[in-house]
Amino acid sequence: MLLKKISGLILFLVCCYTAIAQDTTQLYIPRNIQKAYDAGTRNINGTPGKRFWKNYSEYYIRVKFNPKTRKIEGEQNITYYNNSPDTLRQLVFRIAPNHYQKGGERNKILEPADIGDGVKIESLSVNADPVNTADDKVYKQEGTITKLRIKPLAPHGGRITVQMKWNYTLNKTSHERTGMIDEGTAFIAYFFPRITVYDDLQGWDDFPYLGKQETYFDNAFFNVFISVPKNYMVWATGDLQNPTEVLQPHILKKWTTALSSDVPVFVIDSADIANRAVTLKNKFNTFNFKTTAPDFVFATSNHYLWQVRNILVDSVTLRKAAITTAFNPAHIDFYEVNDFSAKTIQTMSFDFPGISYPYSHLTVVDGLDQMEYPMMINDNPTSTRFDGITLTTHEIFHQYFPFLMCTNQSKYAFMDEGWATIGEWYISPLIDTTIVDDYGMPQTNRDMGQDWEVPIITPTTEISKSMYLNNYPKPALTFLYVWDMLGDSLFRKSLKHYIITWMDKSPSPWDFFFCMNEASGVNLNWFWKKWYYEFGYPDLSITKAEKTTGGYKVTIISKGNKPVPINLYATLADGTELKQHRTVEVWKTQNTTEVEFITSQKVKGFKLGDVYDADVNKADNILKVSE
Repeated sequence: MLLKKISGLILFLVCCYTAIAQDTTQLYIPRNIQKAYDAGTRNINGTPGKRFWKNYSEYYIRVKFNPKTRKIEGEQNITYYNNSPDTLRQLVFRIAPNHYQKGGERNKILEPADIGDGVKIESLSVNADPVNTADDKVYKQEGTITKLRIKPLAPHGGRITVQMKWNYTLNKTSHERTGMIDEGTAFIAYFFPRITVYDDLQGWDDFPYLGKQETYFDNAFFNVFISVPKNYMVWATGDLQNPTEVLQPHILKKWTTALSSDVPVFVIDSADIANRAVTLKNKFNTFNFKTTAPDFVFATSNHYLWQVRNILVDSVTLRKAAITTAFNPAHIDFYEVNDFSAKTIQTMSFDFPGISYPYSHLTVVDGLDQMEYPMMINDNPTSTRFDGITLTTHEIFHQYFPFLMCTNQSKYAFMDEGWATIGEWYISPLIDTTIVDDYGMPQTNRDMGQDWEVPIITPTTEISKSMYLNNYPKPALTFLYVWDMLGDSLFRKSLKHYIITWMDKSPSPWDFFFCMNEASGVNLNWFWKKWYYEFGYPDLSITKAEKTTGGYKVTIISKGNKPVPINLYATLADGTELKQHRTVEVWKTQNTTEVEFITSQKVKGFKLGDVYDADVNKADNILKVSE
């Protein structure tokens, strides 16, 4: 009898252990990421560790830009603080304009006329000591990456200053995030030598800027002085410090009015442009901007309209943010962009994700790209209202991902583009209820499971053809499916927890996975593993429908290994529809399930799938019921 009891107890414990083991799927952690957990800079529960640190920089920059010659001349003083536990023996710079340098490595095609000599470093000193840039043992440039040997910089607060003088010619065409827009307008980004990120996951970020991948930045303090010819207005990251020194009094008056208005005001209108009555009549005016942000960019024009309003972004502190648009009056679509921008910022602040917009302003510039920067957007004109709304919502959502979070865009682009995609899907129909935004879905359904398609967790730096799928629709779908699985309240709570916990701390994908698990109280590793780690594809199929005493029972099989929700519709004899929904959790431990419809009517047929239900073969998603 005792033996039977012991045997029974052992069997019970084995069963319990097996059940627990099935619910505790482990995620593979790369060795360099694991080192951060071992060192205590990050915790396996998805929080920053007790030993977490970040290095910091301060930039004092003077830049002069002449649109006629396209020459940019800069002087800068950088103070760099080493808060890491490591002694640093080099500084690594990313000099992005060398993307246009002769012989440079790039993965984008440029016009031959835009390829030149790159950035000329006129002078360089470290702690006031001149550096011989001709000595490749001290100073070594390889494309957009330059490595500078320095005397050992002490850990835990070591400080170093770097002084540089440089110049280059801005590209006229081949507008890759930066360059001339037209004869009197330019958007200037990635323009100054920047010390790259040194972090606890990889040390120095020395991945070159090749064109397709974006870059990885830490927050830094910027005090920037921008000199441009008279009649040229400047918009930039940060706050204008000296408006009375650069703007005409009537422009200042209109700007003051706009900052008290929640509807848009034309601070620069067509009459101001025609009369050349925007800036003071100095040969060059110098605009001074200050901010703390991950990056600094600016735009300038002598013929752009400027529309401004000030909206509430925090109901507790009553903080407001200026929503501004600068655009060519010939581009009719841009007259609505200020409205789209304001509605997007309000939704982000008070609804999804429900975190107050973190900056003092947002400026959308009529440009030649679809690219985001802190407080600044470079967006091309669009031919339809649909495109204008979806483009605006997508690019503005980037103010949180990556900029608020400071994620590594170069290596893990899905951590910002995926969120911008779901932000676009969510907010665009709130602005225009006729919008059905299937951005990325045709490509997902067409391309997943091809031999070149790789798991999302693959670093962006290591992929080419999969870049779009991996960074945009695939991760956005996973966020949407987790939202559905957790339920609205718990998902929003968990996402806010992640944002607040990791803002400005450069979370890795593993920090995100573990933080969402912890905040929700749900182990989602089985889902992360299937969607982020495994090769495969989503493919649901209706296999049969059986008449029951109360209605119909439909059998659905998951032929693929990527879990997607079930949205099953039954068309009744009178033409009405019934719907049954199941979250992705239905596929956690099985690949076949049954869905029942209770109805006294005959059913004509069943159809599986909604807009965001990925499926590589929709031919087997429809089943007609024979009479």
